[in-house]
Amino acid sequence: MGLNRTSTIFHESYPSIKNIRAKVISSVIKTLSESGIPVCLTNNELYLIVDEALTNAMEHGNKWNPGKMVNITITKNSAHCIITIEDEGSGFDTITRKNGKHDPCDTLSLRGRGIKLIRQFCIPQWNAKGNRIDLCIPTRE
Repeated sequence: MGLNRTSTIFHESYPSIKNIRAKVISSVIKTLSESGIPVCLTNNELYLIVDEALTNAMEHGNKWNPGKMVNITITKNSAHCIITIEDEGSGFDTITRKNGKHDPCDTLSLRGRGIKLIRQFCIPQWNAKGNRIDLCIPTRE
C-alpha cells in the first residue's frame, strides 16, 4: 500500500477587500499552472469556484472587514489538488448546506448559488465550524 503524501505548494493570506479578488484568484491559477499539477478543470472553471469560495469567505465570513484575513492554501496528494480557503468569521451551518436543504428549488436566485456552482466542479468539504472550505479537485495522471 502506497503512502498518500500531501505537499503544500501555496500558502498566502489576504485582507477582505473586494477589489483584490481577481488578483488573488489569478495568483492561485498561476501557481497551479506553474506547478504542473494536472487538474481536471479548465482555468475558467477554476476561476469560478475559487471566486465563489473566496467571495463567500470575504463577504459572509469576514463581512468585508479589511482587518480580517482570508488564508488560501493549495496542497496536492496522489489523487487531488485541494484549495483551502479559510476566513476569520464565526462560520455557518454546514450540515444544512451539505444536505442541500438551503432553498433547493430556487436555482435562479441572485444569492445562494455559490455552493451549488462549486459542487458542479469539485468536492467541497467544510470544517466543523464552517469557516473553512476545501475544494477537492481530481487530478489527471
